[in-house]
Amino acid sequence: MVRVETVNNGQMRGMESFSAPLSALDFKINSKVIACGLLLAAAVAASVTLAVMVSPIALTGLSVAAIALFAAIYFSMNPSTTQHIPGHQIGFENPTRDNCSLNAAMNLLKNPRLERVARTNCPEIANVTQARFQAESKQQSAISGHAVEQLRRHLTVATRGDIQSRGHIDAADSLNHFFQGSIQLRRTINGRETTSDKASMISLPMDGRETTFHKKLCRFFKSFTVDYWDDQRRCHGGIIELSMTDAPMDLLIQMQRFTHVYENGRVVGRKLSQDFSMPATMALPRGAVDSAEKTPPEYECQGFIVHEGGLNGGHYYTYRKEGAQWFLCNDAHVKPVSTQQALAQMKQGYIYHYAKIY
Repeated sequence: MVRVETVNNGQMRGMESFSAPLSALDFKINSKVIACGLLLAAAVAASVTLAVMVSPIALTGLSVAAIALFAAIYFSMNPSTTQHIPGHQIGFENPTRDNCSLNAAMNLLKNPRLERVARTNCPEIANVTQARFQAESKQQSAISGHAVEQLRRHLTVATRGDIQSRGHIDAADSLNHFFQGSIQLRRTINGRETTSDKASMISLPMDGRETTFHKKLCRFFKSFTVDYWDDQRRCHGGIIELSMTDAPMDLLIQMQRFTHVYENGRVVGRKLSQDFSMPATMALPRGAVDSAEKTPPEYECQGFIVHEGGLNGGHYYTYRKEGAQWFLCNDAHVKPVSTQQALAQMKQGYIYHYAKIY
């Protein structure tokens, strides 16, 4: 994987401000709360009338119960006291204007299963999740930049400065840290197992002879020739094959849009911005998984990160799928988009999340 060492800060222009509307589920929940409140209020009124006719002591007890009941109704309808508002979409503020890559990664991690995997390597993600739940409960449109800033400071220490505390960073660097070791690989040379390896994501070149995603994926797992040295220092030609020990529930796939080329005797960085067709659903190549499954496992794209701009500047944002609905998550701004728009933008994706189809 090739990453950009330093990229100047930049923001994508022309993104309109908006707040995500409440979903149909939200309205159903609110209407049920109101209906329950009205029924309970009617029941209390009837009980009070009966108590007046029977006993003043009973009236006092019912008054206390009524106060507690109305308080419960009020707090259940007050968003500031709820733990979670289903369907409410939250963005991430970016006050320093250099955290778009980390915001994009965190938007991808709104997938609960993907987040649980990431938290095993980076428990500090839980603080961002808690901040998101608090923002949801208050029906805020975005999380303040403080939670992501704290996470970035932790990443700077954990990676010994590979992820810088300031300036533009590659979204792949954060995700590599979050998912390190999540893919178990077995490497064989000429049919003999030599080493076991671990990876965070499958990284595929944008250039090369393979022109389709399937061919590039097959090339990653299947034979390529190398020269290697044995214990007696003899050089051999070998055919290397990679396979996964099992089919992971979630796969991250990176298209190498940041690369290096030789020009005039020196190495030059380059951003590859051309469209590349990515599948909404895909099956792993045969032999990619060491298992007894007769049919290769299939995966569905649940989100992807886009980098817009050149090598020395740009902006990251995320498309994420929740149920059947796609959302565009651009820092603090989140809005629903059509499936057609999301699938069209997949051609410009940088890092993709594919979830196993049961």
